[in-house]
Amino acid sequence: VSVVPVMPELHTLRQADGTEFKARLWGDEWNNGFETLDGYTIIFNESSGNWEYAILGRDGELRCSGKVVTKDLPDGIPKKIRPKVNRPKALLALSTQQKFTPSTGNVSIPVILIHFPDQVNTYTVEDFENLLFNDSKGVRAYYKEVSYGKLLLSGNVSGWYVADNVHDYYGEKQGIEKAAELVREAVQKADAAIDFSKYDNDEDGYVDVVVVVHSGTGTEDSGNLNDIWSHQGYLSFAGVGTYLTDDGVIVDRYTIQPEILSDGELVTIGIFCHEFGHALGLPDLYDKDYSSNGVGDWDIMASGCWLGKQGDTPSHFSAWCKWYLGWITPIQVVGALINRTIKCVEESGEVYQLLPNPNGPTDWVMGEHTGVGEYFLVENRYKIGFDAALPGEGLLIWHIDESMPDNDNEDHKLVDLEEADGLNDLDNCVNYGDATDPWYNSSGFTEISNPNSNLYNGTPSGVKVVNISFPGKVMTADLIVEFTTIISVDSPEEVAVDEEFQVTISVEDVQGLTAFTFKLAFDEDLVEYQGYELTDVIADWTVQEATGAGYVSLVVYTGGEGIDATQKTDVVTLTFKALAEGTNTFDLQDSDNTGYTANGQTSVFDELVDDTTNITESIMGIYDKNDDGEISGLELLTAIDDWREGELTGLQLLELINVWRESLTMGVVAVP
Repeated sequence: VSVVPVMPELHTLRQADGTEFKARLWGDEWNNGFETLDGYTIIFNESSGNWEYAILGRDGELRCSGKVVTKDLPDGIPKKIRPKVNRPKALLALSTQQKFTPSTGNVSIPVILIHFPDQVNTYTVEDFENLLFNDSKGVRAYYKEVSYGKLLLSGNVSGWYVADNVHDYYGEKQGIEKAAELVREAVQKADAAIDFSKYDNDEDGYVDVVVVVHSGTGTEDSGNLNDIWSHQGYLSFAGVGTYLTDDGVIVDRYTIQPEILSDGELVTIGIFCHEFGHALGLPDLYDKDYSSNGVGDWDIMASGCWLGKQGDTPSHFSAWCKWYLGWITPIQVVGALINRTIKCVEESGEVYQLLPNPNGPTDWVMGEHTGVGEYFLVENRYKIGFDAALPGEGLLIWHIDESMPDNDNEDHKLVDLEEADGLNDLDNCVNYGDATDPWYNSSGFTEISNPNSNLYNGTPSGVKVVNISFPGKVMTADLIVEFTTIISVDSPEEVAVDEEFQVTISVEDVQGLTAFTFKLAFDEDLVEYQGYELTDVIADWTVQEATGAGYVSLVVYTGGEGIDATQKTDVVTLTFKALAEGTNTFDLQDSDNTGYTANGQTSVFDELVDDTTNITESIMGIYDKNDDGEISGLELLTAIDDWREGELTGLQLLELINVWRESLTMGVVAVP
């Protein structure tokens, strides 16, 4: 069951003596209440008729503190107290197994209007036909715009039917089951008039979704707990059972929403568009415990459903939602796109992806931790079309982690907006979005900016969005993904061998890495590898002589075309091949840059260390003029001159340099 977020407006509450004060509604169908404007949870004391500051009882329920709002100070009472709530986990888990409404093509939906015996309707069938299926301002127009014409809604409106019970029987106080009971009644009463088989768009034997409108207001707007909180749900999981229609198809999934807003005006499209987003398979992107504001007004799956006049101009979906629903395909940035033209997403569908998402968005499953991609999406949002009521314009930079099921944890979200001003107003419940959240006229988003482009585990991602232009329908920016070293793995000493051997290097704790790439500097005549795919040879580190020793380095990078860590082992095996002549010497050093460890290589290399010198006595005899086993700076300069003349190999020079370095460390190098 997924619910619409509360309308971000203030409510006037009244004390027993007539004193009025402003409060804010929080919560959803399962857990809700009021809080003061400075964040203290309050509860109504039915005995005294006063609103009091709430405390948390031992049973996890809210209790009256005896301190009356407007009279007493809430000393010693923490802000934002929330009662413990047992959401029906089985219901939520089972709901993820259901097929969702198709997100592309021509999709028809039935709409049923029902009023209560004690609360008749105000608006007509024609009013709702215009609200839902109007080509310029209705729900159909909204989905046509945000899907770039890939989803076209149609349908019929039937009603008004009369419910079997009075209004309060079905209210939020009575639980989700009573609302589902009302839906089942509506379907049953409309069965004779509606051919439900027309609304099984994917022909799986189920009506994709039934939209029910009840007379009166919804709790998310009115704050009246005798109203129904608008939501998307399933008859089966609510305990009232699916309904087999006369046309041979089954009704299970539904959305339910009110006829009017608290001001008496016809309900707006925002609620319908939000709830239909759930029917398509999208999660809520607000924070359901209201410890933060999620992604705020920047996505209709959060408070963006209330933009405009009480939701008559809801915002677009975020870039991730559009990708998940198959409406866009992001342009993946590998390397750098300098001074890139970025068109407004409302008209172009243009979105940029920085860092790989190995399986695309389809491995994310609602309510589960199944996804593996952590990456960034960039889009240009402009106040046009249904985005006309946005709080600002510019580039939105989204931080996506598909291992997360939702946005309930403000410190680690599924979909997070990197607020350009660095104030974290959304996380701190300061507002629902403002003009300084988008990026524009800015040096940009980097590893050292605030906010920064690091991954959630603190690892530098290599992502940069810099040199950002002023906002407009067309913007420019540099979009960069730099490879960033995660681990460089080498041996602690020089290794000299005269026969083939293998070294296995393992990466410990890859859970923080969703996708990464091994890069290896090597000469293919010397080294074979298996395990990870190696995507590049680093030219600066290639072996200098195929007939002798050389340097081999293994480096793990983020960025680019990464390898899915869950699809590969965390081990790469290198086979060093013996040569017909010379000594195979590999100078590898062990270093760990970011908290990941290269495991198991030290003991292997220790066994391979040759204690004898790798430089022949004849070479040392030529350059060690003092015959002290050391190489001075002057002696090294002589060797460099000989190397330039071709009288000394690169390998021999490197070995002399190593001896000179050891002499420096020992403090016995003679001054030339």
